[in-house]
Amino acid sequence: MTALHTYVKPAHLWVSVRWLLLAITLMLVPYSAQAASVLIAKNDGSVNFSSALYSSGYGTLDGNNYIANNLTDYDAFGSDVKIKVTMGTVVDYFKPVAGFTLLDMLTSFDKHTWSASETGAYVAPEYFSRNLGGSGYNWVANNVSGDDRLFLSFWGSDRGDNGGGCCDSDYSSPHTGWNKAFTVEVSTTRTAAGAPPPSVPLPAGLPFLLTGLAGLVGLRFRKKPAG
Repeated sequence: MTALHTYVKPAHLWVSVRWLLLAITLMLVPYSAQAASVLIAKNDGSVNFSSALYSSGYGTLDGNNYIANNLTDYDAFGSDVKIKVTMGTVVDYFKPVAGFTLLDMLTSFDKHTWSASETGAYVAPEYFSRNLGGSGYNWVANNVSGDDRLFLSFWGSDRGDNGGGCCDSDYSSPHTGWNKAFTVEVSTTRTAAGAPPPSVPLPAGLPFLLTGLAGLVGLRFRKKPAG
């Protein structure tokens, strides 16, 4: 009977090792760079979200109106956070002015910068002192090509008579007022001591790690007749 012994070609071994090296490299990428956005507020258009509510929290996540009650946890990130405000088909991105925190921004009218895209340049708009967030009158239409809105999205007010957000649920409406449903999501690009753990997907290198390990296991049981 012909004897059998384990046989591993160097080329096959190198393929598996390369998969493992790629997996290790990807797993060294900080999780913060892979962090998903976290929903911190949602409003169905009926509730006035004031600076006091953003400070204390409101409702529950499974309800129609909600503000997370742990927003001070994000103080550890400083101004290195951004929020995505979605109002109908309108999406605005905001970051705190340098030196201020997420909660500082959410509870004020003049501590945010704005961008039309998450990775775009963030600029300070003209501010409007009567509401939270947003911009001065006609600033968008005068400064943003293809956007006919008069204001950036407001995510609340301390006046007490405005439900939901303001002011538009699409880019072609010049001004349609309050009572707009909206959501606010937060993300960050770095980790910080004491910050809430971000919601992250599986490490990017996991599929490559499994592929490499499977390759090594397969090589372990590969047989070839001796001789």
